[in-house]
Amino acid sequence: MTTRILDRRVFQSGQVIFRAEEPGSHAYLIKSGAVEIVKDLGGEEIVFARLGPNEIFGEMALFNSGKRSTGARAVDLTECVVLTTGNLEKLLEGTNPGVAALLKTLVRRLSEINERIEVCPETGRFKMAAE
Repeated sequence: MTTRILDRRVFQSGQVIFRAEEPGSHAYLIKSGAVEIVKDLGGEEIVFARLGPNEIFGEMALFNSGKRSTGARAVDLTECVVLTTGNLEKLLEGTNPGVAALLKTLVRRLSEINERIEVCPETGRFKMAAE
């Protein structure tokens, strides 16, 4: 018997996939279309990235049960494969425990860095916030 692990979802152009500050439990692999990763900084929406086919977004939510740091929206008609935290656990069954620990550590460190990113008002470029 085969267990189905991944589901597919289709998003219309302009459709919000998730918002910053929402709890996250899904990651998405783009099969077709495009997605923008966005964040509201001081009332201005900043596009952090534009992703296309075979790129993954929302992946940190699978390891980090906190709130999402950014939002995502479809730019075009976009089809994604959806991976949940539970699905990830099934995929990692039997994996070396060191690999799982390494992934969790990397995600935690990336989350910490993500929280410190700011946009410089003078240049519009990204910078690290002072501690």
